[in-house]
Amino acid sequence: AGRNIEVLEALHGGAERMFAGSRVLGRDTDGNGYAGTAGCFVRDRMTQRLGLLTNAHVADRVGNALYFPNFNGLVAGVARRLAHEIPDERRFPRLNQQSALYRIDCAYVELTDEMAARIDPRLYAIGSVGAPLKLDLDTMGPVGRRVISVGSRRGVQPGRIVAFSFEFEDDQTSYYTDYLMIGDDS
Repeated sequence: AGRNIEVLEALHGGAERMFAGSRVLGRDTDGNGYAGTAGCFVRDRMTQRLGLLTNAHVADRVGNALYFPNFNGLVAGVARRLAHEIPDERRFPRLNQQSALYRIDCAYVELTDEMAARIDPRLYAIGSVGAPLKLDLDTMGPVGRRVISVGSRRGVQPGRIVAFSFEFEDDQTSYYTDYLMIGDDS
């Protein structure tokens, strides 16, 4: 419990740097404040600008500024692209089901130059992030895999992926894509 309190304090702006998993703040179109989590840091392939990935619902809209709670309200960056879903065949070429989508809920937020100089790309208390895991729908490869989740709401949580679902949407029913992780008892 003590370690998670330290992690949460750092990710909520108590550290000298912004880490993957840090809290970011924004304002919706009505001016209401909200908080979300910076997923990881990336570089835009076209502009080579440093940015962060977060959820589209955290970025809210293109052009929206997100802030890091430390550094006296410094603008962390501005949302440049949002994606909520893509056709299934872009992610899984063999499927190509009509009306089937792969939910991604993703946004690219371009960091300001000042914020880019203050990031640490590692996960706080964990270290560097490995290569993305390939998802194989035939074997459901990630199911059973041990993982560690780091975020501004839960701190550090080790566990195991126990389920995966695929999104299919038609006129009457919607099913959503997600991983279900069960945390360790420790």
